[in-house]
Amino acid sequence: RLPTATKKPEAPTLKTPTQALVGTISIKNAEPERLDVNGLPFKQLTAKLQWAGRSLKIAHARLSLLEGLIEGNGQGDFNLPAQAQLNAKLSVKDVNLLSIDSRLHPTLINGQIQVQTKEQTKGTRQIDFQAQLNDPFASLQADATLLLGAHPKLQLKTIELMSEQSQLKA
Repeated sequence: RLPTATKKPEAPTLKTPTQALVGTISIKNAEPERLDVNGLPFKQLTAKLQWAGRSLKIAHARLSLLEGLIEGNGQGDFNLPAQAQLNAKLSVKDVNLLSIDSRLHPTLINGQIQVQTKEQTKGTRQIDFQAQLNDPFASLQADATLLLGAHPKLQLKTIELMSEQSQLKA
C-alpha cells in the first residue's frame, strides 16, 4: 500500500535567471498503518518548497503520524552529489512509538531535533545530530556524529538519558 501523492502548487513558476520553482507538496496516505504490518505510519506529509538553482528550502514541513506530529524547516545545497549539504530543525509533538511499530513501547515524545549533513572527506559523509526529547517517563539529550564511508563510525559527543529510576551520562 503506497500513499497517494497529490501536488498542490501555489502558482509554481519558473523565473529566469535563477530558475526558481515554488510550490506546496502534499502526500496523503490512503491507508496509514504501522511498519510491522508492512505499512507506512503516517497520515499526511505537507511542505512548502522553493527550489532555485542548486538550493532547496523546505518550509512548514508537517508529517502527521498515526499518533503525533513532526514539523520543521530545512535547507539543502546540492552543488554536486558528493558535496550536498542539508540542515534541518524539527519539532516533535506527542509522538507515540507504539503507533509506528507494535514492537515498541508506548510513548508521548516531545522535543527538538537538529540534523546537519556535509561531506567530511572525499567518500565520507558526516551527519551531525542533536536531540532534546522528552517523554513523561524519560528524557534524552544527545549530540552525535555519524560518519558514513568505507568504515562507518558513530561518535557520541554527549548523551544523557534519564528516567524516573535511572540516569546515564556519557
